[in-house]
Amino acid sequence: MRELTPAGLTARFPTLFGALDEASAQRVIDALQPLSFEDAATVLARGEHSNALYLIWAGRLAVVLHVGSELLTLAERGEGEWVGELSLLDPDLVTADVVSVSPTTTLLRLSAEDFEDLRSMDAKAGRAVLHGMVRDLGRRIRSSQEQAWRHEEGRWVLETAMTEDRSQGWLGRLWSMMLGGEP
Repeated sequence: MRELTPAGLTARFPTLFGALDEASAQRVIDALQPLSFEDAATVLARGEHSNALYLIWAGRLAVVLHVGSELLTLAERGEGEWVGELSLLDPDLVTADVVSVSPTTTLLRLSAEDFEDLRSMDAKAGRAVLHGMVRDLGRRIRSSQEQAWRHEEGRWVLETAMTEDRSQGWLGRLWSMMLGGEP
């Protein structure tokens, strides 16, 4: 990874750090720990304790869940995105595995302790990060409400809530069942 600069940080992660001035962005950089993972390496394991946010500098991660003998991919995250934001705010057990799905994935780890130190030194930076995480969590929640898992022919399938014409998808079918006809 090239040297991380305030401009590089704010450009790669505008939702979290775009509002920061150069000094605040540098304080964030000073708190980050770079990590590197090879393809298929486990970054976070379900059931383990976590207390950090992981920013994806390069590569891709998959958030996966083992259901019986099947592996469900709940989400994929790439450069400029992150995982572990809830653990930053409320350290607890990881609820799904997070694995690298790129030949090399470079992450920047921000621990809860370092985040609290950052917030006490630079309240503006702390507020900006929190605001960005809340906005992104809201986006993810809205997106997940439009999807549902269903079991079909011995496997789990992720299905969208509704197609453009509202006739397909789990929400469209539910709408039809409730109204006894077409949505």
